[in-house]
Amino acid sequence: MNRKTFLLFFVAVVSIPLFSAVTTGNTLCRIKVESSTRDTLISLPLVDVGASGDSINITKIVLTDNLSDGDTLMAKVDGSWQTWRLWGGVWSGVTTVSGDEAHASLPDAAFARGTSIILRRTGDLTKPIYLYGEFKNESKTQTPVAEGWTLMGNALPADFPINKEGFWTANGGSPSVGDQIVVPASTGLGVKEYIWGSVDGNNFGWVALTMKMENDVLVATKELTSDQVPAGQGFWYRSVGESVPTVTWNNL
Repeated sequence: MNRKTFLLFFVAVVSIPLFSAVTTGNTLCRIKVESSTRDTLISLPLVDVGASGDSINITKIVLTDNLSDGDTLMAKVDGSWQTWRLWGGVWSGVTTVSGDEAHASLPDAAFARGTSIILRRTGDLTKPIYLYGEFKNESKTQTPVAEGWTLMGNALPADFPINKEGFWTANGGSPSVGDQIVVPASTGLGVKEYIWGSVDGNNFGWVALTMKMENDVLVATKELTSDQVPAGQGFWYRSVGESVPTVTWNNL
């Protein structure tokens, strides 16, 4: 998801209670996400407009601009996958009966910041995706990581450095050696992978493995990455150790 544009309807220093629908202290924003893939992992960094809670309903986060009837949102709710499909510009729940799909009054589902959903598009993949809601101007938010694989996303409306100090904690510690982050490419060609470890045996962090040619020989090199988690980007986290980390998103 390269070349994203983070668009604020108001600059942060401007008082936005002029909009009565916006929660006092929050910033109303729209995030532009560029992706040319059929399936896109979408992060949820925003909360519902005008609400005082910490979550956003799935049918409100993704604007229908540039989407097509038949596009689908998929998310895990209480351990099982649920689906919402766009028909006539409106998201409606989808159930399967005897192998046939049927529309249902599936309840809207609320998701906390730092989680992620899947958007499957059927139309023009050159058009950007827009996320819409309020950003809570608080010091930080935390996302728990489950044992094994966890689908999560950037909880901020801006690119975030993966190796930012204080980002990854596990009860005051760090992720386990061998923990993994997998970020899908915006073009659908492969993924970016990062492993928690050390290059020199002293400094630990997220290590990127790159391959390059040296003297006609393919050589693998490891270095602490300076990459960022893009705004609007979802990704997979794999926890392999006994200590399950908590991701702390400190506002930039």
